[in-house]
Amino acid sequence: MSALLLKQNADYLVHDSYTVETEDHEDHTFNGVMFDVEVLDRRPVQALVVDSIHVRGGLGQMSVWCVEGGRRGVEEKPNAWTRAFSRHVNASWRDFTSLKLEPPLILLPGKTYGLYVHSADLGDDGVVYDNQRDEICHEDDYIRVFPGLAHLSPDPFGADGPWWGSPWRRRRAFVGKLSYGARYVLWRPVPAAHTRFDPTFRRGVVAAFYALTMGWGGLAPCGNQQQVCRAHFISTQVYPRTASSTSSTSRATTGSSRRNRTPRKRCRRRRRRR
Repeated sequence: MSALLLKQNADYLVHDSYTVETEDHEDHTFNGVMFDVEVLDRRPVQALVVDSIHVRGGLGQMSVWCVEGGRRGVEEKPNAWTRAFSRHVNASWRDFTSLKLEPPLILLPGKTYGLYVHSADLGDDGVVYDNQRDEICHEDDYIRVFPGLAHLSPDPFGADGPWWGSPWRRRRAFVGKLSYGARYVLWRPVPAAHTRFDPTFRRGVVAAFYALTMGWGGLAPCGNQQQVCRAHFISTQVYPRTASSTSSTSRATTGSSRRNRTPRKRCRRRRRRR
């Protein structure tokens, strides 16, 4: 019954902040780049909160868009996308410029999202992007970034390019940064929440509750002890034994074995005298 009183999700915005930075070879520049990101389910997170995207180039009138499910099939369907940024930005060729998303993007684990960064200025130097070199541009414990398309039209989602044919160029990669935070799931003694954590953390929780039942005073007798513990707080690191600790252990073992053998000899001698 007490498990029902515990919070299911964190009430703070983010627990930790991270930055995704892709490779930058400055292969091309044009109006925009569209690519997919996948939120991984390796960590017990409720959601990732993307608060800004960093790009460089001629920039100008910039806009950032997002769609759930990925970009495929909706490249030229603006009604399927949600705009998270629209503002004029000064050119920046050397350093990345932050595009603050309002509101931030809430990305759920196990899902794929399409992101689209576009410059509406005329010309071919709006946003820097690269050729695709790998099947995955970036991957960490939380997010995976895929290659995508370059857009050669000053109109967002425009179907007309500067030359004949399609305005989209395949096998292109995003150049820039994604700044995001991880909002963690809070642990609760129910299978749906307990199984979200890795085996080491689960064993640590069992050991903590076992210590509480044994009356150990190292843990406070409260039900939400594991709710305030970070997911990686219980570590799998094994510290090597030093030479001094090994020698002292061996000496202690040898001394104890000698003490154990001595009474046996005395008992045998007393039996012979009798």
